[in-house]
Amino acid sequence: MARNSDAPRFSVILPCLDDGRLLERTIESLRAQTFKDFEVLLVDALSHDGTAGIMDGAVAADRRFRAFRGPSRNCAAARNMARGLARGDFLAFCEPGDLFEPHKLAILDQALCDSTVDGAYGEVLPLGARRGRAFYVLPDTDLSIGQLLGANPLVTLSNLCVRRGAFLATGSFDTGLAHGDELEWLIRLVGHGFRITPVEAPLTRFGRAGKLAPVDLDSLRGGRAASLRTAARYGVHPTPADEAIQLRSLAWSALRQGSHGFRALGIALDGLRISPRGFFAQPATAIMTLAGGLVSSVLPPGLRRVLFTI
Repeated sequence: MARNSDAPRFSVILPCLDDGRLLERTIESLRAQTFKDFEVLLVDALSHDGTAGIMDGAVAADRRFRAFRGPSRNCAAARNMARGLARGDFLAFCEPGDLFEPHKLAILDQALCDSTVDGAYGEVLPLGARRGRAFYVLPDTDLSIGQLLGANPLVTLSNLCVRRGAFLATGSFDTGLAHGDELEWLIRLVGHGFRITPVEAPLTRFGRAGKLAPVDLDSLRGGRAASLRTAARYGVHPTPADEAIQLRSLAWSALRQGSHGFRALGIALDGLRISPRGFFAQPATAIMTLAGGLVSSVLPPGLRRVLFTI
């Protein structure tokens, strides 16, 4: 199919749900891109705050921004809606609060010139970190389902850019999952055989920790179970180390939401029992999680949420 000369190179999909306090800095990071051939699809998932007004302001200030009202209070549904509206060759995902590094789209443009590559991602830095302090060291292979089931190197969906055809071929995000629809879809993307390659450069800053503070553990477990079922359809099952990593992450989420410390400690100890090697794959995080479970058991819930929302 011939490329429409009026179509942008990239379509950035940015779903919004009560994200007014995070949205402006994300929009500014998009406007600061050195590569200019892109559009941004802002889809409001029926927000109750000032999100719609911020979106309208972005559209008025920059003709590359387009605003839409989503079908429900569901970001997965907002992403699904956006994929039918996107005009670009490539779809770059973005979540409110996360930031694109200024050269992100320029770097991706070069990486995706390879016709054998269906998508790409790079390093993710914490919001205030210096260069070189990424969450994870990038693997030296194409993205695999096994990597996604363990210490997911993407960290955030904001780190991914894919060919539009790859998105269309993998089906919609699962709107029935309260948590984990991104991971479940990523497993389908890789399971379909699409080649997603790492780019050795910092491309994204993760800045949504404050929004993610209240986490429903049952939703997290439900999302994980859905991802495991999808992975099993492609013949892939998690290793004990993968499960230990996920339990360590779940224990931290329990601390972050203010759950009683003994609950978080119990989850962490389950991970340690399953695979000490996997649990201590990130020693500092493992030690903080175990220590947090012990210390937080004597702290009030409000103080636990403050201490462990990072």
